[in-house]
Amino acid sequence: MLREVKKLRTWLGRVIRDVQRKAGEITGTLKTCIETAQRLHAQQRDSKNKLYALHAPEVECIALGLVPGRRTSSA
Repeated sequence: MLREVKKLRTWLGRVIRDVQRKAGEITGTLKTCIETAQRLHAQQRDSKNKLYALHAPEVECIALGLVPGRRTSSA
């Protein structure tokens, strides 16, 4: 699996550099997409504030249980 992750990170880096080089002045939606891709490309296994879902960047990891501060009602 590590080999595939390295390959995908390499491709993502190439695409980011290619778009930056060919687009010239980057504004609007393309800028937000490039920033999201750069954030994804830069994150490591032990990074804080990871990006878990491209369609919803505000998603947090809840693998260790409930998110602190959130209460559920048992009605």
